[in-house]
Formats: sequence, C-alpha cells, structure tokens
Amino acid sequence: MEADTRPGDLIRAFRRRAALTQDELARRSGLSTRTLRDLESNRVTAPRKRSLRALAGALLLSPGEADRLLREDPGTVGPLRVELLGPLSVTLGGRQVPLGAPAHCTVLATLALHAGRTVAREELIAALWGDRPPRTSASLVRAVIARLRRLLDIGGDHHPLHTDGDGYALRLGPDDIDAVRFEDLLARSEAADPGTPTAAAIAREALRCWRGPVVADGAERVRDSAAARTLARGRVTAAVRCARLDVDGSGLDPVREVAAAEPLDEPLHAELMLALARCGDLAGARRVYGEIAARLARSGGRAPGERLLGAYREIGTERPRVRPWVGPAQLPRAPESFVGRAGLLRALDDGPGVCVVGGGPGTGKTAAVLHWAHRARPGFPDGQLFADLGGDTRPELLLGEFLHALGVPPERIPASLDGRTGLFRSVVADRRVLIVLDNARSPEQVLPLLPGAPGCRTVVTSRDQLRGLIVTASAASLTVGPLDAATSRELLARRLAAEPAAVAGLAAPCAGLPLALSVVAAEVALTPHTSLADLAARLRGSPSPPDEVRRVFADAYRGLGAEAARQLRAYAHGSPAPIGRDALDELVRSHLLTALPAGGHTIHPLLREWLRGLPAGPGDEPLDRGRALLAEARGEEEAGRHEDALRGRQAALVLFQQAGDRQGQARALTAVGWSWVRLGRPVAALTHCRRALDITVALDDLSGRAAAHGAMGVAHHRLGDHAEAVRWLRRAQELHHLDGDTYGEACARAHLGDAYDASGQHVTAVAQWQAAAGAFDRLGDPRAATIRSKAGLHPR
Repeated sequence: MEADTRPGDLIRAFRRRAALTQDELARRSGLSTRTLRDLESNRVTAPRKRSLRALAGALLLSPGEADRLLREDPGTVGPLRVELLGPLSVTLGGRQVPLGAPAHCTVLATLALHAGRTVAREELIAALWGDRPPRTSASLVRAVIARLRRLLDIGGDHHPLHTDGDGYALRLGPDDIDAVRFEDLLARSEAADPGTPTAAAIAREALRCWRGPVVADGAERVRDSAAARTLARGRVTAAVRCARLDVDGSGLDPVREVAAAEPLDEPLHAELMLALARCGDLAGARRVYGEIAARLARSGGRAPGERLLGAYREIGTERPRVRPWVGPAQLPRAPESFVGRAGLLRALDDGPGVCVVGGGPGTGKTAAVLHWAHRARPGFPDGQLFADLGGDTRPELLLGEFLHALGVPPERIPASLDGRTGLFRSVVADRRVLIVLDNARSPEQVLPLLPGAPGCRTVVTSRDQLRGLIVTASAASLTVGPLDAATSRELLARRLAAEPAAVAGLAAPCAGLPLALSVVAAEVALTPHTSLADLAARLRGSPSPPDEVRRVFADAYRGLGAEAARQLRAYAHGSPAPIGRDALDELVRSHLLTALPAGGHTIHPLLREWLRGLPAGPGDEPLDRGRALLAEARGEEEAGRHEDALRGRQAALVLFQQAGDRQGQARALTAVGWSWVRLGRPVAALTHCRRALDITVALDDLSGRAAAHGAMGVAHHRLGDHAEAVRWLRRAQELHHLDGDTYGEACARAHLGDAYDASGQHVTAVAQWQAAAGAFDRLGDPRAATIRSKAGLHPR
C-alpha cells in the first residue's frame, strides 16, 4: 500500500484489505455507491474531509491510517477556471477536470453562460431535453448538480456551485470564466477614449479570449441559446471595434479570424475593408469585398447590402448592380368578427423578437394572432411570411417555400436544413419581416425558422408552452384563455347581427370557448328556421360538446403521455388524489389545466365533459383507489387510528402491485413501514422500508429514497440502535435537501434530534431541533413550538 498516494488509491486498498464490496462500504459510510466509485477512480479531484472521515470510520482505520488518508485530501486545490469561448474546458488547480457525461457539460455550460445568476431548474431541464423532458427530469438534474459539486469542489468552505431556492448558480471571480472576462474587457474598451491606444489594445485582448464558437463541442440547445448568441454578437462587436480603432493594420489578424467565422456578416466585412484601406492595402480591401460578394451570391443569389456597398464606394470603386427585393404577403385573411383580447394585443405590440402565444384547444390563438398581424403589417414593409406547422411539416420544406417567396431562385436553395437556415437569415438580415408560425408542436420545428435580424418579428401559436423556445430564443410567453361572459355575448352578437341580450342563452353553454361560439354561430346560420331559444335549450341538454370542439380536444389529448392522460381523466371525474408533479407540469404546459392565482388548478367545463365521456384507460381504477386509500390513511394516522391506517395502506399496496405501479408500491411500502413504527413493530417496519428503498434506488426516485431513509432511521431509533438511526436520518435529511423538500428535511432533523439526544449528544440534538423548528416556523407548521420546547430542556 505504500505506492498508493492518491486518496482514491488508498480508499480502494483499505476496502480490499477489509474484504468489502463497494456497495457494502457505501452502506456503512452513508455515501452513495456512485460517490464511492468516483472517489476510488480519483475522478473527484478534491474529496470532502467529511466523506473521508466517514470512510475512515467505516473501514475501522487506525488513527495513523486515518491521518494518512486525510492528509491526502489536498484541501484548497487551486483556482477553478471555466472556458466557454470555444470547446468547453474546466481546469482545477491547473489540471483538466473530466466532466464525463454530456448532461454534465450541458448543465455546467448553461450555468456558466449565466454566471452569477440563479438559473431555474426548469431552464436546465429545457437545456437538456427541450420541451419533452423525461418523467424523472427534476431528480436527474439534481443528480447532475450533485456530481458537478463533487467535480468542482475547490476545498475550503466556499463552493462555487450554489443552490438558490429551486435553482442553481455558478459564482466565480470575473477572471475565472472566459465569457465573463470577455464581456468585462469589451465594456472597458467601449468606455475607453477611442483616440488612445488603450481602447484598441483592450478590444484585441477581448478577442484573444476566444478559441472558437461558443461551447463549440456542446449540445445544440446550448450553442443556440440566447446567451450564446449574445456572446457571439459581442464577438462581432469587438471585432468591428478593433477594425475601427486600428491605424496601421497591426491589429487586424483577430478581426480576420472573426470575419472567417462569420463569412456572411456584412457590417464586419465592411469595417475590415475600411481598415485595410486606411493602412494602404486597397487590393486587400477589394479582395475582401470580392470574396464576401461571391459567398453571398453562392448562398442564394443575395446581393451586397447598403453597408457593404457604402464601404466599397468609399475605397474608390463604382457601385455594382443590386437585385430588387421581393416582399411577400402571406398572411391568411383575418377574422372579421374579432372582439376582446386587448391585453394580448398590447403585449404583442410591445413584445420582443419572438413571442409564443399559447392556450388550450379552441381558445382562438390563431384568430387573435392574425388579427394583430394584419394590424401590424405597416411596421413590416419588407414582407410577411406565414406557415402552419401542424402535423409533421419539416422545417427544411418550409424554409424552401420561404426562400422561394423571398425571390431566391430554386437552383440557389441549399439542400440541407442548416444551409437553408443560414441563407434565410442572410436574406432577411437588415430587413423588417414578420413571420407567423401557427400550430407549432415543438421548439425543434421553430428554431430553424427564426430570423437572426433584430428588425424581424416572429409570433408562434401553440397548444404547448414551448418552454425550450422561451429558454433558447428568449421568447415571450403569452397565454390565450376563454372569453368572459360579456365578450362571448358580444362575439355571438356580431356574428349573428343580434343584440347581446338575445344571444345570452346561446353563449352560456359555450363557457367562453371561441371555437364553440363559432360552431354555434354556424349552426344558427345553417338552421335559420330554428329559434334562438330552441337552439339554446338543445345546447344545454347536450351531453357533450359539438363535433368540431371534440376533434380539437382529441388532438390535444393524443399529445399527452400515458400517465398525464390518465391523471387528467381522473381529475375530470373528481378524483381526490393529487396529480403527480411531472403529470401536472405536462398538463399545465399543454394548457389542458390552468393554474389559479390563489393556488390550485382548473379545467375548462367543456373539456371536463368530454373527458368524462371517454372510456376508462388501463390501470385507472386501481391506481386512483390506491392513492385515495393512502390519502385516507394519512387522516386516520393523524387521528390516532393507527390500525385503520395500516389496513388502508396495505390495501393500497395490493392495488399498486396489481397495476404494476412500482413508484406507488414504494410509497405504500414506506407508508406501511411508518404504520408499523407507530404500532411498536420496528422490525416489521424495517422489512417494508428496505423493500421500498430497493425500488426507489432502481427508479432513481430521490424523494422516495428520502422518505424510506427517514422511516428506517426512526425504526432503528425505536429499536435502541441510536448510532444506526443517526446514520439513516442524516442521509434522509441530505436527500430531502437535494430534493428541495423543506418539510421533509425539517421532519428528518426533528427525528435526528431525538436520536442524538438518546445517544447522549445533547448539544448536537439541540442544534437539530432548532433547525427543524425554524423550518416549521417558515412553513407555518404548529409543530415548531413542540420541537422548540424539546430544545429548551437542554440549554446550550
């Protein structure tokens, strides 16, 4: 063992001497098996002393051996540096840090692109999976963050990766992230006197921060994020400034590098031409013009713009011939009987370059956007483009149609998606064009169709919130809901040329849904001999919405995952069981449930009626009954009826087993374990909780693991094994903290205080009780007073 010098080598050698497997040592020390593997392979460059002490105790090392292991902990290992301006690179103390899985790189790059700012967990989920994350996305992000914490541990008390509420922040010095340093240098250059050499020198230093495109080897969502695009634009800005400040040509090499990376950027090439001309290299300036003009022509027949032509004239040549611009006008006809939506129209007027207008099926998203688009046409004199993205329309086909409409000859349109996207953005650069994209289903459909020019606007309608687009393209999210009763009556009155009071009976059954109102108006027009009163009575007695409304409901419903669809059906039938976090997120994102300002959610009445008419889905009844039984058992337990609670939980376990719901089984097993604890049967509790723990580990269910650890800890406490209770409860507290569950963490701390107190560690017990009481106070939980009274028995 003398040759083993690194902590991981020592841990592995001591473990083998003790004849322990990695799983056995991990259980004894309270660490995860994954953490132990990382330590033994020396992938953790700066192991925590707390982890090393836990391992020393579990391995029963002698004081000398423990000191040797702890001495190998390097403490503060040196500066951490993250480089984004090129391939992602991380060094710690001058040594390269291997990040491993692409997910680790994506999360770290996203945090570094927003250095110093808290990035919400939803933003990280969108960066990893777009708008279709897996069911366990939240726990997967927490696992990635935990892994990055180990990799980026610089030692000492300060860790650069912070948890802030439901988000995370990377906080390093201004020189420790190349993107932050670049932005600082660019700002200093712009603030410097342009007549001094200092301004040019700072701009050149800023450009030297770059090694290639932003996160050149990263995921597409990161490379195409708004933050990455802002940095790329900053690089061009710095190059333009370098060119303008150069007086003798000595500082143009970095400008040429940026021009090569941005081969179609006309303003940058214009400044490079002028800088070359100022230092007497007229041939070089003309060569730059000739090269970019040829590239523009090859990219789709685009002629040089006014900025480039102006530079060409300034260096002493005559103006080349310019192709005329073609201005398309593709907007469909706007609805004539449009009413309401004043807030939405104002938001669109003031919105950013990309707006997503979302809403449930039949809420009139397209009608509202077309009404605004026709009103806004004068602000987009260079054209208006429209595309319906419903179905499986491929972006490359739509780009071909757009380019053709903009006057690009068919033989000049590239075959690839990337080629068409680049040409489209080049053609509309320096133009004012409006793009309306209707019925989008995913951000991947939309991103290639977004122009890069600041004068263009894109408005997208979708039944989905398109969170990935909001994150990557800084899109504004606007929502269209049902109309209020007065506006509904006004819409019908306009369509039927009647007084609002006369159509009140027709409007009420439509519950403010514009599509249903339009169907009713069409029904009146097609049955002129039917009185409005008779038609209203027929609508009120109908068991389901009209066919047209049912079709849009069915289309939206088919887009749901199986679990979200099942829970939506249960909600429509009035199930008391709460909707799971992931399913709820999907239903809100799809606008099939609406969050209420005061808390809770609601569903449109017509959608509820349609869902109630659907046949039962597989597994609905057992799962709903199982969840209801668990909820009832909680009430029985709070009332002190522990045997009744146990019977309910055991019945729920059988139902989850019949339905094959492993997550439900784990929850029920833990709940049964708690019942056995309350009934004085801690051994039986441990048996059930171990089964729950096996399932939650296999499912990577962080909150389920935390709950099972907590029950195991209390069971050991009831058995009098206080040291083992402390170990399990400490792990429960850590898992609840990682899961962001403040209530669960407070409960674990309260039980942990009991275990410490029973083992004679009264000072530590008081600290845990006080932490638990403080958390319960913040949650408004009355248990704070009881726990604080325990702490008062052992003054510190």
